Amino acid sequence: MDSGSKGKAFDPAERRRPKHRSRGLSMDAPDPAGVVDVDRITLLLRRQGMAHAKQFWEALKSLALQKYANSELAFQAHASQQDGCMASEQFQEMCESFGFHCPPSILRTLFESKLRENEVALSMQ
Repeated sequence: MDSGSKGKAFDPAERRRPKHRSRGLSMDAPDPAGVVDVDRITLLLRRQGMAHAKQFWEALKSLALQKYANSELAFQAHASQQDGCMASEQFQEMCESFGFHCPPSILRTLFESKLRENEVALSMQ
């Protein structure tokens, strides 16, 4: 027995416990502090499109909450004043206002991914 282990009982659980605990966040998870790397997400969308749709929607929600306090207010701010719905063009304008400068085809695909059957615009219902 060496002098460094004298008087210290061995705990098998200690071996399995990592010394530096991770918070369980992946590199693609939204930052808990609310910092969103819009340029990085835009680049990922340009390169791989819908493969990064989840990161896009999480970032968009985070940015909307920072600016408008809740998602309903953010939606209303960019939706049509006449019918309360958001068309693809309004969605693209909203995305650009948050810094997502993607080709219209990518934003249109993201928009259409949230539409229900036979819908042409998003609504809060």
